[in-house]
Amino acid sequence: TRRNYDKRTEPVRGQNGKELVGLRRYSKDVGATLAEVKGASPSYTLNGDEHYVRVKITSSKPQANPYATGDLETAWTQPVFLKAK
Repeated sequence: TRRNYDKRTEPVRGQNGKELVGLRRYSKDVGATLAEVKGASPSYTLNGDEHYVRVKITSSKPQANPYATGDLETAWTQPVFLKAK
């Protein structure tokens, strides 16, 4: 997510139109893909305009207990937040 992201949110509503407690819908800026790298030794160089960076690693190995057919093993890092300059 870049530093000057769209901070607008809206509540998620149930079928009855009432807000679902604790659920918000965020702009597409939040969690936007900043880079995609293939291979066994990926890297990312910070540009300085990032608010935070989080890495998603997708394996070529199928999940043992997939949610959907064809799901691959996946891991996420914790977010790394950059201090404002």
